Amino acid sequence: MLSLVRTFASTSASSATWLLPRTSTLQQSSNNSFHRTCAKSRAGPVNSNVSRPFDMAITWTFRVSFDPARRERLATFDTFVKVTDVVCNSATVEGAWICEATDLGSKGCLRPYVSLTVSSDAFDAFFNSVGGYRAQYLTSPEDGQAANGMLLRVLEPRLTEAVLKDCGANRLSPPWIRNAFLANSAKIWPKEDELDFLEITHDLDVAKWKEGCDSLNAPAGAGLWAPEGTRLMVFGAFIDPYGNEVVARTKICRRFEIHECGFT
Repeated sequence: MLSLVRTFASTSASSATWLLPRTSTLQQSSNNSFHRTCAKSRAGPVNSNVSRPFDMAITWTFRVSFDPARRERLATFDTFVKVTDVVCNSATVEGAWICEATDLGSKGCLRPYVSLTVSSDAFDAFFNSVGGYRAQYLTSPEDGQAANGMLLRVLEPRLTEAVLKDCGANRLSPPWIRNAFLANSAKIWPKEDELDFLEITHDLDVAKWKEGCDSLNAPAGAGLWAPEGTRLMVFGAFIDPYGNEVVARTKICRRFEIHECGFT
C-alpha cells in the first residue's frame, strides 16, 4: 500500500520562481552527476525524422464493427512523434504527489507522480491509435520502452515543476525528482479509476492479444479494448534514500506484459 505525502492540490504549467529548502548533503552531491548523465536526455524539439520505434504497428487493426469515423481519425496518428505532439499540446496538470512504498524491502523509497488531463482525442491517439503507446509495445517491448521514455523526456520539465509546487523539495530534491521521471521504470498510463471495466468491449483485432493472458492481473479482454478517457497518470520511479532507482518485483517485466497482452 502507498501512503500519500501530499493528497491534494492542482497546478498549472506556468513558470514560477522557487525558494527551495536546503537539501541534504547526499542529495546536493548528486547534482553534478545528475546534470552530466541526464542533460542530454532533457526534452528538446521532437525529431520528425525519427523512424523506429515511432512508426505505426503493422499488425494494429480494429474490428469491422469499430466506429468508422473514430477509426479514420486514429489512422492519422501513424507515428509516435505525432502522438507525443498531441498529448503534450493538450496536457494540463491536475495535481502532483509524492508517495512512499511500503513493500519494496528498502525503507524510505519515494515516488513522485502527476495526474494529467488531456483532450479525448489526445487520449484516444495515445492509447488506441496505430502509432500510439500500446502499438509501440506491440511492435516490441523495446520499442514500447523507447516510446515511453521519449514522451516522458518531453513532459519532464512540467512534471518536475508540478511536484515542486505541490510537494516542495524536502523529501525529494529537484535533481532526484527529475531522475525519477527519466528513470527506466517511470511510466505513463491511463488513470484506471476513470475507466469502466464493466463495459469492456472487443474493439481491436490484434491476433497476438486474442490469446488468453490468464497470468496477467487485469480484467479479461482489457488488451483488446479501446477505451475512451481524458486523464493520464505519470508515475516516476521509486527512489531510495541514496538516490537509487528501486523497481517492484511485479513491475520488472511490465514492457513484456503489454507486448504480450496489451495491458498491464
